[in-house]
Amino acid sequence: MSKKNLIINFLKIFFYCLLGFIFNQISQLAFPGLKVYPNFFFSLIWVFAYLNNSIWSLTIGLLAGFFHDWLFSPIIGVGIFIGILTSVICSSFLQSVWQRRSAFLFIQALVALFVTKFLEGVFNYLFSFLQYELAIKFNYIWRNFVRDLPLTICVNMVATVLWFLILRFIIPYKKPKQGAEFDSFYDDTQEVL
Repeated sequence: MSKKNLIINFLKIFFYCLLGFIFNQISQLAFPGLKVYPNFFFSLIWVFAYLNNSIWSLTIGLLAGFFHDWLFSPIIGVGIFIGILTSVICSSFLQSVWQRRSAFLFIQALVALFVTKFLEGVFNYLFSFLQYELAIKFNYIWRNFVRDLPLTICVNMVATVLWFLILRFIIPYKKPKQGAEFDSFYDDTQEVL
């Protein structure tokens, strides 16, 4: 892959992260009393990684996770870890069966949402445990996981639909050709709409 294409792909990924920041800010300004907000950074990771099986999925997981940590997380590194982990899950989980069919994107985004919410609960518990020296109570993680779960699923599925429309039809990411040197994780599965 040429340096020009490398730079263009990175700038496009950075632009997606910038759009995620703008969407997060708009949702918080437009609906200030909402109990749960969609996480546009993690939704971006899920959709992009599902549609693009490549090292670029890891790149967007790292970059969007960093922005998530920078803006919303009390611990730097949690969003990056979750972003990279869910990008690996979404770019490879059951892809031989699903073959990147768009209908299965939402099932896989739901799985990634459960993983993300659980890991956020674990890390929040560990942060509180270490900061305030609380007694060990593992039911805190479960309560944090199930708290507002239906609303979290609804708002994040709306964000997933929005990202799907953007990444598929409005500002699509062009995949490098198979065998490109920076795209060692590319899979030749067919995309079916």
